[in-house]
Amino acid sequence: MVIDQLRGGPAFATRQQRQTKEKDIDVLKQELIDKQLIEKTLMEDTDSFGGKRFLGLTSKDVPVFAMFTLTKDKLELDIKFSHNLSVLTKDGARLANDRYSFKHGEKINDYKIMVRKLKKKRGGEVTIQTLRWLQRLKLINETKYQKAFVNNQPTKTFFTYVSDSMYVGDKINKHMIQKYWKFPTTGNDYFVPETTWKYPDELSS
Repeated sequence: MVIDQLRGGPAFATRQQRQTKEKDIDVLKQELIDKQLIEKTLMEDTDSFGGKRFLGLTSKDVPVFAMFTLTKDKLELDIKFSHNLSVLTKDGARLANDRYSFKHGEKINDYKIMVRKLKKKRGGEVTIQTLRWLQRLKLINETKYQKAFVNNQPTKTFFTYVSDSMYVGDKINKHMIQKYWKFPTTGNDYFVPETTWKYPDELSS
């Protein structure tokens, strides 16, 4: 009985089992090649990347978004807010209860469900700290902070901060952008946005 069980292992695989395994590997290799080809074709036809994140509703139930767009040719990064983020700190405003990101132009049917109170908090909910983080990223972009930009082009690290905070993509995603677009480097691209300035958290612009 023990011998029969052992014969089912890799060392005692039959010729048919080995051929099946080799066939499976060939199929996986071809699937990978096909995926890479589709990816490459998509990226050749992509001129810009970006999206928006729903942050909450104002006291008058107006949706507030943070959004960005990065162009392929010049790597121009544009970060915008639909409103001054301070509107979400006012009485009656409601913050998003989770992370909700969308493509530019994507239709959104129901905002109120995204701000209703939940019994259990989720990891992607918007907080005042989230608003401060987004404000800081916008300031870094506007000032072309030296650790985040080279000749007015964002480094891959800074692009990652922005994408992770607002929109990571869908069919085309941030990983594909990181892979196929040529980002400049400062030589040491890592930096911590929270310590970029001493007092950048007023949410005033």
